[in-house]
Amino acid sequence: MLLPGYGGKPEENFPETKLFNVAYVHNILTISISESEEIYADEQVIDKLNQIMADITKKYAVPKDKLL
Repeated sequence: MLLPGYGGKPEENFPETKLFNVAYVHNILTISISESEEIYADEQVIDKLNQIMADITKKYAVPKDKLL
């Protein structure tokens, strides 16, 4: 899971790096999410990230033991 920098958009993460190409070749799912301009690891944000991970694992049938 990639989080954009301050004021960044999720789609900006991918062109700046070849990470998604390397991940794809190795059958690794990469996602980038959008949040408010500032993101702090408070309980609300952690809960939201956990929900996103739960949704992704269900949608793409990712075994929980394969999450890093």
